[in-house]
Amino acid sequence: MQTIIGIDNGLSGGLCVLNRTTLEIIALAPMPCKPFGFKNEINVAEVLKWVQQFPNPTVAIEEPLHFAPTLASMRSMALSFGKIVGACNVLQVPCIRVQVKDWQDAILGVRKTKGLTKSIALAKATQRWPKQRWCVGRSKTPHDGIIDAALIAVYANENIVLEPRKPARRVQTPRARKVARKP
Repeated sequence: MQTIIGIDNGLSGGLCVLNRTTLEIIALAPMPCKPFGFKNEINVAEVLKWVQQFPNPTVAIEEPLHFAPTLASMRSMALSFGKIVGACNVLQVPCIRVQVKDWQDAILGVRKTKGLTKSIALAKATQRWPKQRWCVGRSKTPHDGIIDAALIAVYANENIVLEPRKPARRVQTPRARKVARKP
């Protein structure tokens, strides 16, 4: 059996393992974190231990955005992303890097109203897996990170691209055109 592991790599992210042929959920977990100074960071050792317990894993990880509400959150996501991708490379676990916009547009549809991403994701996940409980522990609130991880895994399984596509550049300045022409 081959598995695909979706990872939403934020501190409040999640992990989800799917069977690649049936897309049945095998396991779910919130992102393991550990204290580091006065803050938290993801526990990469725990993530990798979790990944290695499944047969023939392929990791699908969400790439960090190029913007975030705070510089600290953008830095944290970029560091988490780099640690997980680097560790997967060392262990020779295939790693699919997924652009946020790509998986959200494909799975959730093109959103017209800002701020509804999480509720639309919950609706799509519940539609795909109606018996799945998305809450962790005693919580009554669905875990956004686990839901996103499940949908990232579905997207990556349906659109296997081992290297991310280059984002289209909207505006090119005269200086950039001149530099691009130089051999």
